[in-house]
Amino acid sequence: MTDSSIFDTPLIRYIAYAIAILLLAIAQLLVSPLIAFENIYPNFLLIFTVAVALREGQLVGLGAAFLAGLTYDVIGNVLLGVNAMASILAVFLAGYFYREGRFRQTVGSYKFPIVIALSAFVYNLVYHILLIEPTELDFMALFTTYGIAATLYTTVISVIPMLIVARKSQY
Repeated sequence: MTDSSIFDTPLIRYIAYAIAILLLAIAQLLVSPLIAFENIYPNFLLIFTVAVALREGQLVGLGAAFLAGLTYDVIGNVLLGVNAMASILAVFLAGYFYREGRFRQTVGSYKFPIVIALSAFVYNLVYHILLIEPTELDFMALFTTYGIAATLYTTVISVIPMLIVARKSQY
């Protein structure tokens, strides 16, 4: 007998990722406003897509980021393509931290929040620069509110999956 799982098949994993993206997009829409601080929201979809990139590699991560961004653009009633573009750029950066066979070591350590922080910073800057009105161009307010605060909030939330993976790795 081999110790295999249904998730060993790439197609099944990709379908599971798509379902998770849909569920997380709904959670992003419904749950994140409940835990928001002054219009600063954690980005559940970004945490997930970065984890996919760290597990599967940059190319699959980019596909997941595009799907997640486009899904949230559609259900979140945001300008179509803005989330997708910001997500792709953020996960492209995260994909450089991919090491084959090292998913649990990366996600279950301090490295995961660092990768999330870098990716979230890129995501937040790109997203808010694309959505900003030219008359509202106050770069320092944009930088501190969305570049730093939203990045820190998403990074703090990313510690939860890091601790879960670290605990599972011990057993």
